[in-house]
Amino acid sequence: MKLNNLIHRLVLLAILVSGTSNAELPKLINATLNNLPSSPIIKYQINNGPLSCKADSVSIEQTISSQEPIIAKVNNPFPISLQYLNDVVKTSYNTMRNGVIRHVTKKVALSLFDFSTDSFSAKNIANYVSDGTKPYLPFEFANGVKITQVTPKGGTIIYRTEMPISKKHKLAASLALAGRSSATTTICNDMKMVDDLLGRDIVIQYDYYDSNGEFYSSFTING
Repeated sequence: MKLNNLIHRLVLLAILVSGTSNAELPKLINATLNNLPSSPIIKYQINNGPLSCKADSVSIEQTISSQEPIIAKVNNPFPISLQYLNDVVKTSYNTMRNGVIRHVTKKVALSLFDFSTDSFSAKNIANYVSDGTKPYLPFEFANGVKITQVTPKGGTIIYRTEMPISKKHKLAASLALAGRSSATTTICNDMKMVDDLLGRDIVIQYDYYDSNGEFYSSFTING
């Protein structure tokens, strides 16, 4: 990756020295985006999929095992679907995903013009992803769960995720666990996402809050 970085920087320097006009900048950026160096995770891909993509529970199981008895009368007792991505949401998700990827790759390409030595650092990529995601928030899934905020913290991207029910609701635990399953499947089956994010030591973290704004559980997806 370092060699590819050096090659890209030298090519860009040669173009700049040769007097490329500002009008050609968009074309140059697009050409650069199509040839950005890949992360080392590609070396570890096997027929069964990416072995390096996994989910770690921060507190889901602990929360469920220590959950207080459900009271007889709960807030928002309506039934909640455990489905996250229906056809409508998939379309919205793909729009957001592609928009975020375009934003990140553009920021990385532009940083090469400044000869930044840490263009691909986990911290910078986490910041780019967070900034690129914000225009699409709040993002609502098929079951009413929403991502309302995204915050970078070092190399970790933290998504604040809000459930439409109280943490005392009988389906709160199932909804949180379904969220982990849905996120892991969606992200880990996305080879470009795995390569661009998890392959660069980015950690994706989901913090779940209930309808009253109280913290419920958390999980991470990492390389």
